Amino acid sequence: MSSFGHLSFVILSTFDIRISASANDLRYAFRQLLKNPGFTAVAVLTLALSIGANTAIFSVVNAILLRPLPFKDPERLVMVFERGLSGSQKGSVSAPLLGGWREQTTVFEGLAARGFGGFILTGKGQPENIIGSRLSANIFSLLGIKPMLGRDFRPEEETIGKDHVVLLSYEFWQRRLAGDPNTVGQIISLNDEPFTVIGVMPPRTFFPERNTQLWTPLAFSPDQLRDRGSHNYLVYGRLKPGITLTKAQAEMDLIAPRVNDADHQGWAAQIFPLHEVIVGDSRAVLLFLLGSVGLVLLIGCANIANLLLARSARTREFAIRAALGARRRQIIGQLLNESLLQAVLGGLAGTLLVFFGLKALIHFSAPDLPRIWEGIELDGWTLAFTAIVTLMAGVLFGLAPILQSSSPALIVELNESSRGSSAGRQRQRFRSVLVVSEVAVSVMLLIGAGLMIRSFSRLLSHQLGYNPEHLISMELGLPWKKYPAQTDKVRFFEQLLASVRSLPGVESAALVRNLPLSGQNTTMSVSIHGAPPLAPGEANDADYAQVSPGYFRTMNIPLLQGRDFNDRDRTNSVTVTIVNETFVKNFKLGANVVHRLIGMGGDPDNIEVIRVVKDVKPTGLANAPRAEVYRTYQQQCWGFMSLVVRTQRDPVEITRLVRAELDTLDKDQPIDNIRAMTQIVASSVGQRRLSVRLMAGFSGVALLLAAMGLYGVLAYNVTQRRGEIGYE
Repeated sequence: MSSFGHLSFVILSTFDIRISASANDLRYAFRQLLKNPGFTAVAVLTLALSIGANTAIFSVVNAILLRPLPFKDPERLVMVFERGLSGSQKGSVSAPLLGGWREQTTVFEGLAARGFGGFILTGKGQPENIIGSRLSANIFSLLGIKPMLGRDFRPEEETIGKDHVVLLSYEFWQRRLAGDPNTVGQIISLNDEPFTVIGVMPPRTFFPERNTQLWTPLAFSPDQLRDRGSHNYLVYGRLKPGITLTKAQAEMDLIAPRVNDADHQGWAAQIFPLHEVIVGDSRAVLLFLLGSVGLVLLIGCANIANLLLARSARTREFAIRAALGARRRQIIGQLLNESLLQAVLGGLAGTLLVFFGLKALIHFSAPDLPRIWEGIELDGWTLAFTAIVTLMAGVLFGLAPILQSSSPALIVELNESSRGSSAGRQRQRFRSVLVVSEVAVSVMLLIGAGLMIRSFSRLLSHQLGYNPEHLISMELGLPWKKYPAQTDKVRFFEQLLASVRSLPGVESAALVRNLPLSGQNTTMSVSIHGAPPLAPGEANDADYAQVSPGYFRTMNIPLLQGRDFNDRDRTNSVTVTIVNETFVKNFKLGANVVHRLIGMGGDPDNIEVIRVVKDVKPTGLANAPRAEVYRTYQQQCWGFMSLVVRTQRDPVEITRLVRAELDTLDKDQPIDNIRAMTQIVASSVGQRRLSVRLMAGFSGVALLLAAMGLYGVLAYNVTQRRGEIGYE
């Protein structure tokens, strides 16, 4: 053995030889690509489109489904809802129920609630409606988020009278306070009341919603702590270390009878991971799109493999090399290097397409797509996915040429080609299978896109229950301190409605709290006078809306029986309500509904039903109508309302006129969220529209790639068989 030299020297020499051979193969592969620029351009473009599409969709899937929530130990964060034995579910809970859960449960590090409400900022330039949230004092500690300036809420600030403190978002701090480092300790006016700024949260603190700009403590009044009928709070929790979701659910089922009162038996808590609640139905749609775009990549690989097989000149080249003594492993290595080099070039081109098109992707994404506001980026996971897909694509489309060009029958191919015959029947049959497969998968994607388009068209054709055309909505809220009494709010809104209705071009105008499809929702428990009690766990609640007389006419909601609200319905008259068809069905009221008495929120059954109206779609076109009750704002007014105006005039001009009328009533009163009702309807199906467009685009690209592959194969076949079919 010593005559051959030192063993380590032999190993290094062998390694150097292999490296040198691989480098030679790469140089040769690169020369081959340059030698055939047309073929190379088609292959790289096909791969760029296929890999780029996969990278783009995976970046969205990664951002929404795979990336952990931006909180501490997010896998332990949950939301807790109510669930009935009948399968009905309530999203929000009452304050007493939250208190019972906090006292009885042992599986949570803590439970925190979120309340709803808006704020009006004054005294800092132009008055502005601010989207904020009222939160339990412990919620940011549960999430693991600390203010970048100042401090968090304290437990004692959950008390009425001590709750006038506020945490600001970083974006609000920069926009309205110019990033003043001395902001902590300053006083700002919210709803005409002084609030002390105690801190500024870090940038991109998107909780609980994307556009939340400030947070105040959630303080319960004594009445709220006794009110089991108002379900107004969403509950978040953090499981203790080592506690599984199953164990936590078992304990919540166990304590349900102890925390529910006599009228609430049959209901229990249902625990869901916070990530699952946030993602919602988007998971299935995104995974379906990822699978579809994966099929596009397969079509692209089959396309390139077919083009490679059609190059009979390369078959002759490798047949000669085999005849001269080239080993099969060398031929395979050469083909694999060429395939991987093409794949890498296509992958780089696709990554560049995604990099420069990422902003456009975010812009055209559905605004209601969950977590999209956290950002879509080419992070390490996305680049790793792209690298894996690129390598797999290179091996995949290079596999067929490798099997054909490295087979032991190469010498036979050399003899056949020397006689000028067509390509071998086996290779021709394999190319035909690839073309048929490309077309079949393309047709499958087209059928899928067609079904999605058909389903989406049916969704859009669903009856909304109202006419959104030529309807404009805008939101406004009255500060409690400036308008403390019910009569103050009603007087302001009556004057505003009278002014708006007198504007030229206005057909009708009305007010509503909880506009359909706006994302606003209030739920209250309902009791029916003289009706037998519902079965345990059966839904006994209804959505709640405050409206003005003329609302149903403005929205074009059909009235079925009874009378509409009018200006005689006041606090000193009989308390009245209007219900929808689903309410009548759910509570089994039969045909004689008008003049029946109901109670709401645990109050006595003294509210008279005066009319039944058609159902509307309150939360989504695909969602079934819910039981709903309408109250006139002249008998109960909470101050935050949407003004809806039906007009044929330009929305911008109408908004300007409404703003002028509002200034005459209260120049400090802002209006916000001005949108056409058709825009609100379109936004409610944004995710579905995006998925339909992407699926249609994928199927179109797949069909284009299949056509390119078919054309390329036919063109090569004609070129190679010109002598046989008599063109020359």
